[in-house]
Amino acid sequence: MSFGEKLKKMRNEVGLSQQALADCLHVSRQAITKWENDCGMPDMINLKAISKLFNVSIDYLLDNIQKEPRIVLTENFDLNDFDKDKYKTKYIAFEAMLKKRYPPYSHPSINIY
Repeated sequence: MSFGEKLKKMRNEVGLSQQALADCLHVSRQAITKWENDCGMPDMINLKAISKLFNVSIDYLLDNIQKEPRIVLTENFDLNDFDKDKYKTKYIAFEAMLKKRYPPYSHPSINIY
């Protein structure tokens, strides 16, 4: 997926018009159109702003990859002493802990492995 395709997809997913995105980035609507049609690329300042706005990495924006970005948890969790009366498996205990600690757990990019 190209940068332009990703930008358009992300913009549509959050319900922004090209003009609204342009206003957020302090650029013209024509610049957004040009980027979405892969006829040009934003500068580094705008790439950083787009990355922050949509909560994706610059690598994701620039790499020609198909996969959606995933949220990676770097926090350590010890599940060796999970409550066996309450949870049948470590997986279920881990999922319950995530739901409790991170309430917007329903986000589609959060995967448990």
